[in-house]
Amino acid sequence: MLEYLKQWLVKHFQETDEKYNECFNKNGRRMFCLNIKIIHYIICLNYVFNTRNVDMIRTIESTIDQKGHQNQ
Repeated sequence: MLEYLKQWLVKHFQETDEKYNECFNKNGRRMFCLNIKIIHYIICLNYVFNTRNVDMIRTIESTIDQKGHQNQ
């Protein structure tokens, strides 16, 4: 369980870094992109430490992914 959470966090942090770079390359607004990156980190950490429920995390993961696509 803990290993899954660790892998989930690492995966999302890497994806967040990629999305930040993509955002910055598109519009050059560093602070705007950085704020999105920080918020995403906080959301990930918050849910991992507060739920520790794999099904809940998968639901959250898909929600974050959907919202990310809507904002692009």
